[in-house]
Amino acid sequence: MESQHIHEQLRISNSQIAPLVTSEKESKQLERDILEYNDDIAEKLTQLEKQKSENRIHLKTLQEQLAKLNQEILELEEGSSYSISLHNFENEKGILNKEVKRWAFHRTVQLLIDETKQVYEKQRQPHVIKEATRMFHSMTNGEYVQLYAPIGEQRLFVERSDGLKFQPNELSQGTKEQLYFAIRLSLATVHSKQTPFPIFIDDILVNFDKGRRLNAIELIKEMSKQHQIVFFTCHPFMADEISENHFCLDMPNN
Repeated sequence: MESQHIHEQLRISNSQIAPLVTSEKESKQLERDILEYNDDIAEKLTQLEKQKSENRIHLKTLQEQLAKLNQEILELEEGSSYSISLHNFENEKGILNKEVKRWAFHRTVQLLIDETKQVYEKQRQPHVIKEATRMFHSMTNGEYVQLYAPIGEQRLFVERSDGLKFQPNELSQGTKEQLYFAIRLSLATVHSKQTPFPIFIDDILVNFDKGRRLNAIELIKEMSKQHQIVFFTCHPFMADEISENHFCLDMPNN
């Protein structure tokens, strides 16, 4: 009986091997390969069995976690806490939508402001800076030759005739006031070409030396051809320098 069983196993093995080999030589080579790599195959089979066992344990753990989550979902759906959570979620979503709309509005306004500033810097500011440069150059007897206002920066630079550049806070008090005066007159010139408006000046020349004061007065007289200039001063000599026809207000004694 055992012999028959062995022969039957051999017959089954040969029938399985037959499609893989075409000759007796290949069959013998296959037999030798099986014997040679038998240990490796056995080790790999052991590793696969171990991995299979680990995968089964991991699968069981995942199934238990899934069952637990399904139970929690069921309890939430059947209990009041789910309804409360859903209601709170809808409320928070509505608040979020309102905030998003507010943000979009403010962002749009910010973009429009930024675009307006860029248009001003690229189209209008150069005219202001160019005119202010001319006035500042004239007022300082050519000592300062150029003004710079970098695009996108809230800074102003002045260039001296020797090539050195300064920020306004690095200038003397009198020169700073002359720079301010030049920019102020330039703005009035550029922004009122269609309808010149009156310009009021209150003793801005007090810190100017005589030469620069007289240069500034020449600019004032030049602008008076297009604008009405109202100049206030408590210095009689300065009133005489600006105009022969001026008004003096006598303050009553207390």
